[in-house]
Amino acid sequence: KLAGLTPSTPLPLGGKAIIENSKLTGMVRESAMTLPWDAVFRRLDSQGIKEGTLQMLKHWASIGYAGAVDLMGAPGLRFMRPDLFVELEKEGTLPMRINYCYTIFGLSDVDKAAEYRGRDTDLVRFLGCKIFVDGAYAGGEAWTSWKNLQGNHGLQEVYADDSHGKEHDINAIVAKVDDYGMNMHYHVQGDMAIGAVLGALEKVWAKKGKLSGTHTLIHLAFPTDEQIRKMKQFDGQVVTTVQPGFWPVESDTVHYYGERAKGCYPIKNLVDSGLSVGMSTDFSVSPLAYAPATVVMGVAATGGGEPKSHPPVSIRDVIHGLTVGSTRTTGKNDTGKLDKGYKADMVVYDKDLYTVAPEKFTKDSPKVLSTWVGGKKTYEAAK
Repeated sequence: KLAGLTPSTPLPLGGKAIIENSKLTGMVRESAMTLPWDAVFRRLDSQGIKEGTLQMLKHWASIGYAGAVDLMGAPGLRFMRPDLFVELEKEGTLPMRINYCYTIFGLSDVDKAAEYRGRDTDLVRFLGCKIFVDGAYAGGEAWTSWKNLQGNHGLQEVYADDSHGKEHDINAIVAKVDDYGMNMHYHVQGDMAIGAVLGALEKVWAKKGKLSGTHTLIHLAFPTDEQIRKMKQFDGQVVTTVQPGFWPVESDTVHYYGERAKGCYPIKNLVDSGLSVGMSTDFSVSPLAYAPATVVMGVAATGGGEPKSHPPVSIRDVIHGLTVGSTRTTGKNDTGKLDKGYKADMVVYDKDLYTVAPEKFTKDSPKVLSTWVGGKKTYEAAK
């Protein structure tokens, strides 16, 4: 009612509204979530959002994180309130470094995103744009070249050409973002989605001989070997992030992908290829139980309990992904490692992580003793 939705309401590209017996059930998916979300978000109390956000960030600082990347972007949602983070920073209570995105749904959004440039503070930084190229793999919506078990190719939120106008042409969108010199994060779950983005990047490269921003491919379910090879041709300006926590919870996806599901996230192949691979959680999509940094390490280093389906990644590579790899996705070069000239963002544990057996990593062990951001302690465990 708040959004004025009816069964005949036009939906944005890539959106679904579930209708049964000619009536809306209340379930909307992917970009269709924009319609109710925009109506609801305007009614939320800023102080309540601020207090809840601070509580959430304190929790994340306690489980092994000094920074958040790609905040404020979800399928169909754009909740742009970086001012609340800046307020927390001024009050001295912001416990994490924040790198936020502006979610774009089409070409006309790029100019709006560019307005956030130049507003950075020490702890609150505009990362760039984020775009959803396809739908959720876990919902059977990865855009693939082959039909899934539901008899379709998933869901796409853009086109690989201008057949439906430039507004949703990924080539025009990528070119404009790069002309601004902005970074871009791409939600890509299927090989067709990955291919559409790589094709757009190749066009920019052919025209300019370079990429001006950092372009991050997120999730990368079902990448082909040829696509992995192509990602390396952009002189390090194309990077990736993966979510090891998806491995243990992927059993439901057999419903959509059958046996293909077991090989959907070839994390070790990406690492071994020499690409920059960031490790992340994909909160709030993935279960909170898989959020602690030590859980991410344990899952990645054990193959999620199925090493034959998911070749494990070394603890050293996982930690590199959580630090240096994640920093690479921001386009910045002053965080991610402890060195002269870098921000002193660090997490202190009660054990040397490199000496712990992979199967010994749990949500509580090794234990986070303290978290520091910019040289300031923002979390300390109880004695």
